[in-house]
Amino acid sequence: MKDLFNFYDGTYLGEGIINSYLRLLEIFHEYNIAKAGLTNPQSVDSLKLIKILDIHTVNEVSKNWETPYLINEVVINELKDFFNYDIIIIPIFKPESSKLLIVIIEILLNDKKDCIKATLYDREREDEEEFEDISIIVQTIIQLVIGEENQEEFENKIEGDTEVLDVEDEADMVPSVLQIVESKVLHEGRYPNESLDEYRHKMLDRLIAFH
Repeated sequence: MKDLFNFYDGTYLGEGIINSYLRLLEIFHEYNIAKAGLTNPQSVDSLKLIKILDIHTVNEVSKNWETPYLINEVVINELKDFFNYDIIIIPIFKPESSKLLIVIIEILLNDKKDCIKATLYDREREDEEEFEDISIIVQTIIQLVIGEENQEEFENKIEGDTEVLDVEDEADMVPSVLQIVESKVLHEGRYPNESLDEYRHKMLDRLIAFH
């Protein structure tokens, strides 16, 4: 409960609530897909399938990018169905500095389904080395998915972009990033029309309701 109170007053910088809310958004997404399949099966093909990676999965890749053969088998299995989705959401949380940001990968549709666009959402930072670390994490995930032998073939098919968020501190990055994820998962890319404080309170209400 202490985490929930800290989140309410804007001082929470841990990963438990972040992971819980990401799982909740994934459940909402799966429910909407299942509902569409029952009520209007023809509409399912037009819906974007979204996969949200777990923070622990991303951390495992981050720790072992130089020695990918040491990456946990559970993580490898979670990435196997990468190309079955239209959008992959990669939450990156750095506990040592309490930084949260997000990379959203879109598999751009074509006959081979092999064009990848990765967009980083983060607030303005001065440390360029941090962006290099993020790039390595994303590249490692893609390499694990496509195999090292296919890496050269994909190099020209991966586009990178950055969106700078108008956020001043790390505590506000939590609702800001999760608001972006919700816009992708539930609102087809449209941002909810709420302030960060309003969204933080809505998140808290949802988490308590599903606790």
